[in-house]
Amino acid sequence: MPSRENASCWDRVPEIKMIVCRTQTLGPGGSFHWMQKNARGPYWRIYWNDAPGAFVSCEGRDVELGPEMIVALSPDACYSTRADKLVNHFYIHCFVSYPFTEIKGRMFVLTDQDLLRRASALAKKANQNHDTWQTQMELLVYLNSAFLALPRKSVPDCPKYSPKVMKAVKILGRKQKISNDELARLVSMSRNAFLFLFRKETKNSPQAYSRQLRLNEACVMLQHSDKSIDEIARETSFCDRYHFSRAFHRVIGHTPRQFRLRKYPDIDTAADHIFKWTACSTESR
Repeated sequence: MPSRENASCWDRVPEIKMIVCRTQTLGPGGSFHWMQKNARGPYWRIYWNDAPGAFVSCEGRDVELGPEMIVALSPDACYSTRADKLVNHFYIHCFVSYPFTEIKGRMFVLTDQDLLRRASALAKKANQNHDTWQTQMELLVYLNSAFLALPRKSVPDCPKYSPKVMKAVKILGRKQKISNDELARLVSMSRNAFLFLFRKETKNSPQAYSRQLRLNEACVMLQHSDKSIDEIARETSFCDRYHFSRAFHRVIGHTPRQFRLRKYPDIDTAADHIFKWTACSTESR
């Protein structure tokens, strides 16, 4: 049996929640021209191209993608893209839990040779629609390796949350909606003591924290599915479309309809090739 200390250590292992993994042909004559300006999103984007000719601009840098690098854009990174030549574009969108939630608005260029080999191999399998459990495990190895390759100084070392708050945060990430009483019971605390500790460490109430997670999920569905706004409101546990739209506009700055109509090309649902694990949830342990 693992000790209590070991159990709390495992509670801190970051979880990866997949949104989409695809290949597309970018550039003149391809699926998309990939012309985006000041785009952003609440999740990570991992890019690899099989040839030069497409560019990502972020943090005042203009980077030409190619087979010798992987570009990782963190949540809330403001970026622009363009494709001047025809290239095959392999990309992944995913959520990653703490400590990677603390990295905001950044672009990283990774050149590890093992990572590049993995990206190339996965891109070929995506082109062949080669979706097996082995390929899915290879994808998780690739993503874990990519996040481990980020500069150490960019990733917080010290735990931000106590074990009980960390456990509550993980529960909130797995459940669409849960009461404060139930959360307190699951972390073995009284309701008032739990609410005080959670707010002290996260600067938010559990319900506000949950609402932000549900709005992140709504962003994904608005961009990656053809579900109606009413359906998305129900699936993200808002009582109706009115309350969902009001909360969405207050936090995101656009109505759900406005957000969907922006239609960034790299998140269009008409991809050339797509693995079946799109929008599935996976854990890195």
